[in-house]
Amino acid sequence: MTTAIITAIALFLSTTIDDFLVLAVSFSTSKDPHERRNIWIGSFLGIFLVYLIGMAGGWGIQQTGWRFTQALGVAPILLGLRYLFNSFNELSSQEGKPFMAYTIPHMLMLTFADSADNFAAYVPVFSTMSAMELLVSGAIFILLTFALLSAAEKFSQIPAVQAAIRKYSRYLVPGILIILGVLILFGI
Repeated sequence: MTTAIITAIALFLSTTIDDFLVLAVSFSTSKDPHERRNIWIGSFLGIFLVYLIGMAGGWGIQQTGWRFTQALGVAPILLGLRYLFNSFNELSSQEGKPFMAYTIPHMLMLTFADSADNFAAYVPVFSTMSAMELLVSGAIFILLTFALLSAAEKFSQIPAVQAAIRKYSRYLVPGILIILGVLILFGI
């Protein structure tokens, strides 16, 4: 069980660097406590959904041996292009204006698309775990998701970080998503 705990911690930490940046941008450009609550809830739901699909994919690999993770790179590319296109089409391009509305469904979709690379790591690892190890991993993921969101929110409140993020937020998240999608597609 110790191996499963260490594996879950390493797996989560190694796949959430990009999530941290997207969350920091989201927290920094949110307007009020209601939007920050939506970021928390949508992100938790998104990460939970990614975990469940990763478990299902692991089970599917155990049963069939089919690998599909590189095709998931299309999702972040399309979402990144959509956000980038929308930012160019807006009539007002005020500095610091959020690139999207911070509703629960939008944050769930953003978290899910940003986590497409996580499937490439989760599915093969989860395919080797027992049911108990998967449950322990899920509990660890919940705790680490809380820590990730807390750290991103605190990081986004640093004045220098907040100023930089607000200035470039229109391009940061779309850029991260597009680069991430290309890396997934090419298996890098």
